[in-house]
Amino acid sequence: MRLIIPGSPIAKARPKFAICNGHARAYDSQSKLVVNAKKDLSFRISEHLVVNDHQRASLKASFSDQKKVALTFLVEIAQSDSMPVKTKKLWAPEFGEWHAKKDLDNYIKYILDVGNGILWHDDSQIVELHAYQKYSENPCTIIEITDIKKTMNFDADKLCRIFSPAALEKLESDLACVTATLETFRLCQREDRNTHLEAAAASLKAFSSTYCDSLKKLTAKNDKCTAMIRGFK
Repeated sequence: MRLIIPGSPIAKARPKFAICNGHARAYDSQSKLVVNAKKDLSFRISEHLVVNDHQRASLKASFSDQKKVALTFLVEIAQSDSMPVKTKKLWAPEFGEWHAKKDLDNYIKYILDVGNGILWHDDSQIVELHAYQKYSENPCTIIEITDIKKTMNFDADKLCRIFSPAALEKLESDLACVTATLETFRLCQREDRNTHLEAAAASLKAFSSTYCDSLKKLTAKNDKCTAMIRGFK
């Protein structure tokens, strides 16, 4: 999904403090601004989906999925800048000036707050984020969202729960050693076969001893493995 919010991007403001009954309390000075932005964003989404029932159903179904988000903040050039300065700013990122008047993370925080409950259930679902800011004659915020679907089948899911990446890499290395000893036995001279067969047997025994329990879990019946997986959670 790609959405465009016209107007200069808004940065997340720091909380402000006020004295109430002799005690200092913090408050969000942008709370009303965020509420209005949420209403505007909801309207834009409804416009975006009004002619496409499939997209509307897809957004609802993937609302709690993990997300990959790209944010582009196109910031207005100051009217007080001279024409040469304005023109040079428009050349970024190749030769011009990047916008650096506001912290990029404050722009990001504001959009993530606005998107909560509308574009995603909570911004903790965002596992990959790309963002940049630059000057533009058409200031706006561009939001691009890609759902990260879980496509792993049951056996692959079992494998990932039983072996960590490092453990699986070690299994691959140990399996290569076993394969090498068996290949050496296969290619050796007749008079050396007994020695190499003993080496192959020892290698297989060590491999079996190390991985027997893990491989049993991997090949267990679905009902038993499901109970085991629940035990891992």
